[in-house]
Amino acid sequence: MRAIVHRRRPPLSALTAAFAAVGLVLTGCTIGTELDSSAASTPAAAMSASSTQAVAEQQSPEAPTTRPAPTPTAEQPLIGKTIYIDPGHGGPVGEEMWEQVPDGRGGTTACQSEGAATKGGLTEQTFNWQTSQLLSADLKRLGAVVITSRDDDAGSGGCVDQRIAAANQADADVFVSLHADAGPEFGYGFFVNYPSAATGEPFEEQSAELALADLTPSTYAGDEGLLARGDLAELGLAQVPAVVVHLANMNNGIEGALLADPAVRKGYSMALTTGIIDFLTGSVAPAD
Repeated sequence: MRAIVHRRRPPLSALTAAFAAVGLVLTGCTIGTELDSSAASTPAAAMSASSTQAVAEQQSPEAPTTRPAPTPTAEQPLIGKTIYIDPGHGGPVGEEMWEQVPDGRGGTTACQSEGAATKGGLTEQTFNWQTSQLLSADLKRLGAVVITSRDDDAGSGGCVDQRIAAANQADADVFVSLHADAGPEFGYGFFVNYPSAATGEPFEEQSAELALADLTPSTYAGDEGLLARGDLAELGLAQVPAVVVHLANMNNGIEGALLADPAVRKGYSMALTTGIIDFLTGSVAPAD
């Protein structure tokens, strides 16, 4: 599958395509004191030596050391990157679903929604989960630390504001929320929502640079597969580069039927992976 990146770059003076993700691991080192074999030959001598060592450790503790940040390789270009994957939907149900949460732009939005479904009965929640599992595996294989908003297809990932808050807290290098869509019956293709630059924050500008590859742009939404939104909590509350990706139109009979095919979901995963690698590193995905 050949990757073709579709981009529409906004007129911004200084866009960056890679972000710092340095993970420093602190390790505590203990002081090793060599004891003279003759001095340690009696219990009293051993206790004296032990006490001397303890005092030395208290008076002269060795400062923690830092390990060098892991270095990306050609096979694992995402080493040192943290990627937050949100399989959309699967949140609270019932009345709690409709509770209003902040959208980050002064308004509110529903905590969660049911999502779409194909004519064959595949729910968007399940499709998102299945695709996220493939994507997570691909990204981990390439060295990334991957965090997901829900642990399985049955569990709740919380409200939309909680999901992006978790990505912010993790200082993720990118937040990708996976969705399908309930568009017009004859429409097809993917589109990516990115934050409208209402505040001019750098991460909003950076989000506009995350384009996804090898997918057919939507025939009914956005411009070449890109659509700015100012009313989605996942974007309005983002403090990291963030996008909401609608991979397909579940209301289209042909496209909807294809989503049940594992090979098609794998194709989506490969395209998403290619776009993420290009965005974070400026390089292409290594061959399997």
